[in-house]
Amino acid sequence: MADEFDAIADATTAVIAHALLNSMAVISGAASLLLEHELAPEEQRNLLLRVHAQAGHVTGILQDLVRGLPGSALDALGGLGHLPGHGETSPTDA
Repeated sequence: MADEFDAIADATTAVIAHALLNSMAVISGAASLLLEHELAPEEQRNLLLRVHAQAGHVTGILQDLVRGLPGSALDALGGLGHLPGHGETSPTDA
């Protein structure tokens, strides 16, 4: 039973890591293009929209992971600083 649980946990971790790595690749690639090339304003905006969308995706995954933690772990993390999603608003919410 423990081996099955470990296998499921490993597979879940791999899927989550893959999703996060894909989003970070988009963010990194867009940032590189913006830094290294003179792009038209519309192309810049398109890249920034992609960065924004992927950052939101990463944030959502991490928030889901944090929500799954026991209360004592959440309290410990809360003592380290602001937890995302707890009373936080985005710049577009203002």
